[in-house]
Amino acid sequence: MLRLVAFLAVLAAPAAASQTTPPDVLADSVRQHLQVELREMNRIDQRVRYMVEYGTFSPCVADSIGRVLAGLPIEENIAMSQRLRAEREARTTPVERAVLLQRMRDTDRVILERLRDIIAEHGWPSDERTGADANPEVFLLHAPHAIDEMTPVLLAEVTAGRLPARHFAMAVDKSRKVRGELQLYGTADEYDPATGSIEPPRVADIEATNAARAEIGLAPLERYRLAP
Repeated sequence: MLRLVAFLAVLAAPAAASQTTPPDVLADSVRQHLQVELREMNRIDQRVRYMVEYGTFSPCVADSIGRVLAGLPIEENIAMSQRLRAEREARTTPVERAVLLQRMRDTDRVILERLRDIIAEHGWPSDERTGADANPEVFLLHAPHAIDEMTPVLLAEVTAGRLPARHFAMAVDKSRKVRGELQLYGTADEYDPATGSIEPPRVADIEATNAARAEIGLAPLERYRLAP
């Protein structure tokens, strides 16, 4: 973990940008810098999740699992994932699983802190702006506890056109679901244990949902369930 912090701290060193560059267009030096950093953040984010999911303390093993799973057809991917998860229970103790989970939380915190810094300095680092192909929206989905605090900044990025509205809405809905609340924007279908099927999102008030969607440029929600 100390190596991760040190690595991100080095990458966090500000890159020089031309004052004549328009605010939404990154200077080449900044763009190249962010490509390297965001790709590494994504790699570390995925690695620690494989470590937790499959019960290994070895980064090399986690990386290998990720490469193998990525190359499998979906049915084989699911079967292998289920087998590895079942083996995890026999391979690790509850204490070891707790240690891995804490490692993931620590990693999420470091990545989120760096993401905040990037947004403050450069705006939302979308793949379109950076060319990193790092899917930075995933970092928000992995930090639902921080969404309320970051909402004003993220909304400003949506308004500026740097953060896709749907990605912001998905992060907000994920945060609400983690707290046991209904979705606001209705971005994700939900598993209904009563029917054993995937159902449209449940919202409290479709008019309020559609008003919230309109505020960030999303079309009205067509498929939904109203909360009783």
